[in-house]
Amino acid sequence: MLLLAFAVLLLMSGCEPGDPPPPPDPIPTGADPISRATRYLASSNPDDDPSVSLILDYLRRRYSISGLGGQISHGADLSRDPTNQLFLYGRIFDPAARLEQFATPANAGIDSAKMSSVAYFPLLALHCDRWPLPSGFDSSLRAEVAKGGYFTTHAVVARQWGMEQGCYESSSELTEVLRAGLVENAERHVNGDIFAESLAMLYYGGFGESVRPEWIETLKRTQRADGSFPFDNTELLPRHSTSLALWALCGAEGIGDPAVTWIPDPGPPAKR
Repeated sequence: MLLLAFAVLLLMSGCEPGDPPPPPDPIPTGADPISRATRYLASSNPDDDPSVSLILDYLRRRYSISGLGGQISHGADLSRDPTNQLFLYGRIFDPAARLEQFATPANAGIDSAKMSSVAYFPLLALHCDRWPLPSGFDSSLRAEVAKGGYFTTHAVVARQWGMEQGCYESSSELTEVLRAGLVENAERHVNGDIFAESLAMLYYGGFGESVRPEWIETLKRTQRADGSFPFDNTELLPRHSTSLALWALCGAEGIGDPAVTWIPDPGPPAKR
């Protein structure tokens, strides 16, 4: 799933869920899938998967989705706590969070020997204005795509974050490898979290024209009565799969401001 390692690490970090949220208001008959998904995300407990805040923060800004403020503040609070794994992603919530106190990525905990590559490469890209990307970054992402599944979707995140930070330019060859890898993902995984993630990444990576209308219809048919989308055949992390499905649905509608980046623009340097 998008930020798969993020969620696993966060859930291992000792975050305790709060009180169960109140049941959502009944969803009006005929409500559109985007409204239903938004209502579910706004009413479900933000503590069960803090990494979802990373996604929702972008969706709120990119697609002007209201009603998700509590989710965002929760993620921002965690991102300021060095003992929590979301700390490494604090740049998403605070453009000034450049981890200046660490001399190298490994000193900050960004270490390929200690984390999955699905987290490692996006984190390198997220902080590439602090530490230059290693040589052969294109080749590394190409190798990730060859693994398929979440390795492919996270390679897209790494590519986009590096480009948004202005310290990476994807080759045309890698761009096509990423696009083709996402299409293969969507063809192979016809429902669940990885399907929604692949569709969302097609839009995020600028490959929206490769999303087939039947994929969006398939996605809509999996939406449950409460507005959520299933992760798989279990109840595992439905908020994660729902946030990704919401992203894909918004992309399919062609709404929002395409100029909005996932990593917020820090703006001009502060005057001294």
